[in-house]
Amino acid sequence: MGTGPPEWQLEQIPELEAQYVRDKALYDADYQNWKRKGRDKGEPPPEKPQEPRVDRYVVNDTTIEALAEILSENPRGVLAACDELATWLGAFDQYRSGRGSDAAKWLSIHRAEGLIVDRKTGKRTIFVKRAAVSVAGSIQPRVLYRALADQYFDNGLAARLLLASPPRVAKRWTEATVDADTYRAVERVYGRLLALNFGTDENDQPAPIDVRLSSEALAVWAPFFDVHANLTASVSGKLAAAYSKLEAYAARLALVVYMVKAVSSDDWTITENSTIDADSMTAGITLARWFAHEVERVYRIIEESDTETEQRQILDFIRGHGGKITANDLRRRSRKFETTEEAEEFLRGLVDAGLGYWTDGAPSQDGGRPTRYFRVSETPTKYGENEV
Repeated sequence: MGTGPPEWQLEQIPELEAQYVRDKALYDADYQNWKRKGRDKGEPPPEKPQEPRVDRYVVNDTTIEALAEILSENPRGVLAACDELATWLGAFDQYRSGRGSDAAKWLSIHRAEGLIVDRKTGKRTIFVKRAAVSVAGSIQPRVLYRALADQYFDNGLAARLLLASPPRVAKRWTEATVDADTYRAVERVYGRLLALNFGTDENDQPAPIDVRLSSEALAVWAPFFDVHANLTASVSGKLAAAYSKLEAYAARLALVVYMVKAVSSDDWTITENSTIDADSMTAGITLARWFAHEVERVYRIIEESDTETEQRQILDFIRGHGGKITANDLRRRSRKFETTEEAEEFLRGLVDAGLGYWTDGAPSQDGGRPTRYFRVSETPTKYGENEV
């Protein structure tokens, strides 16, 4: 079982839609004939044809109207895969001159709450009881800052984004491929996740299953909760808002890890009696802590000056080459400096700013002066100072 509709299903949509148009025309004719002759005789009305549809797991159009229609037919939710997150943000209220409520709807989608969309044409009102959409994409840090603007920091949308901006590392050629057994194992995990059944609510309608914490998982969660709460109280502004959401993300990520582990086992049924184990909770907390590091990095990047941007780019370059470099190697590799003296002066500025330090290599065999290296100092973070 794959993670999305097979290509043959998508390719058949035009043919299925054409067949639906023909069936609908026949139905309309039969219905009119039934109204004239059959209804008075007690005959049942003709059966209305169903519009063609395929299961959707990934979408590219992220307008609220388009999503609501897709979600109404796909209760498990979808992934909105955006090559550029700026396009996703720019689509908010694009048909309402910025006077709509798309941002508010995305805030409720983050909690998988109900979604109501009123349209002027077609199906006038679309109601999705649990609108679940995950958003993934990439964006340059400065573009992110411009796209979010103050309003999205103020309303909490920015704090709900899990940001990651690892240092750049030089690419290396490899002929390694994904092992066939690994590919099949991953495909089996996704297939089993999609095959999990819903629970039912008081009206016997499909509903999520509540998975609770084991006593061991709770023993892991409680100290994290307290330490994270203290960290959140120790910061302010944008970072405090992001930290406040990472608390819930630790639990969400623990649930993801638990479910993947569960469906990877021989007995992969998840019921109301299932409980999250301590290892899954530890993994979720570890991931949340990593994202805390990353949000600090990204927020520093989006608010940095041009000088700080230049420094960061050089530091990332040096990290990608082992974390240390000589002034001469920096001049040769980066192509940013015309002379070794210029490179050394720049490195001295990094040392003065506390971003690195000088260290000597081993003396040469002929007794010459040891080679002097610049080494990167890692910037401490709140979590780095207070490990859980």
